Amino acid sequence: MRWPRLFMLSSLAVCAAVPAVAQGQTRVEETALATTVYTGEWVQNNSDRPWSGGTAALSNTALSRATLTATLTFSGTGVTWVGLQGPQAGIAKVYLDGAYQVDVDCYATTETVQAVLFSRTGLAAGAHTRRLRRRAP
Repeated sequence: MRWPRLFMLSSLAVCAAVPAVAQGQTRVEETALATTVYTGEWVQNNSDRPWSGGTAALSNTALSRATLTATLTFSGTGVTWVGLQGPQAGIAKVYLDGAYQVDVDCYATTETVQAVLFSRTGLAAGAHTRRLRRRAP
């Protein structure tokens, strides 16, 4: 059994419809980590690799049995989770507006920084939440 060892959250790209752009267009914006609420043991502002947006939040889940979550509140029509895939990464449950979406297995034999791990478009314009939760081993 593979134990998830590292749960990583890089900056998130949020596709938001904004009045400043023409109808039918979207704007992609990278949000600051300050817009994400974390529960559990996280190390924020890690800059060891070329993360999307420059920094990432990391948690070593092998050392922590606590529930780990990262909840982003955004206004727009879509959201993308950009993060790490690699041999040190684990599995996260993704929820959108409180509804379970999918388990994302971030494990890979080789490391990829700035991998698109989850993406949803076509959401109704307005406020939404995207929550990541470490899947219990």
